[in-house]
Amino acid sequence: MPDVALDAFTLPADIVIACIWAKTLHVRRIGLFSLLIAIGLLVMLHIRSAAGFEVRMAYLFYSYVFIPFAFSTMPWKRTLLVVALVNILIMAGETVASALWVSVTDLPMASYDVARANMPLFCFVHLVYMVFLAVAGYGLYAVLNRHDRVDEGDLRFFAGFPAIQSAFLAVPLIVVVYMGRSIDVLLYGSSVYVFVCLAVDVLLYRSFAKLLEKRREDQRAALLSGELDAYLARYDSVVREVECTAQARHDLRNQVQVALDLARRGECARARRHLAAYGERLSGLACAADPGEGGRHV
Repeated sequence: MPDVALDAFTLPADIVIACIWAKTLHVRRIGLFSLLIAIGLLVMLHIRSAAGFEVRMAYLFYSYVFIPFAFSTMPWKRTLLVVALVNILIMAGETVASALWVSVTDLPMASYDVARANMPLFCFVHLVYMVFLAVAGYGLYAVLNRHDRVDEGDLRFFAGFPAIQSAFLAVPLIVVVYMGRSIDVLLYGSSVYVFVCLAVDVLLYRSFAKLLEKRREDQRAALLSGELDAYLARYDSVVREVECTAQARHDLRNQVQVALDLARRGECARARRHLAAYGERLSGLACAADPGEGGRHV
């Protein structure tokens, strides 16, 4: 089997990675994004067997840093967070696949002849790598999608840790995968380190979720407090109106009783004047309370 055919086994996993970028970054101009990713994959597929370390690093920067940042529709802090986390997932998948390969063959996956001699395992390792990326990528998308409404400013501290983490993680993995020095120690050490990093990221996400929930509860409490204050103010106004109405009814009964007493004594004219004077006083109170209504009474 030619070298190019062996390199083509990575294409399904590369397609999964492109889908992860598209989903987690909400990339714009998906057609152009897919075209540039495909061009990079095809070029690397034809030159990988002869490419040196620098060319491979340039390809990784192009596909895993430059293109995601260029087509992301998110704020740069959110993009930094997503790029760092996706690269950690990719490195974790490479570590798992490499550990599986070395544990069976006790040889680094750096020779096409070794791959040809172990084709069933070679195919299985790439399948495991692709499935790992698909499952981990979907999980990352689900977690990020849950917090899509988070403000950019809320990520200023959270975005820094995964970025630094990925940089530290990349150094031993580059040595393991590409340079093949001290393969056993670095490989298994990196395997442990990558899962520790992922566990820490999970804890960070949980802490971040709790922070957001507390912030939402504080906002809800502030809103309810404002509504309660408005209801209390309205209640006080209603209480004052009821008290005024009760007092007016009491005064009205007293004035009517006075007019009835005058009428019983035969002083009807005086009773009418008394009621008229009380009516004018009520009109004056109405004008003071509501000038528009008072104008209509006049």
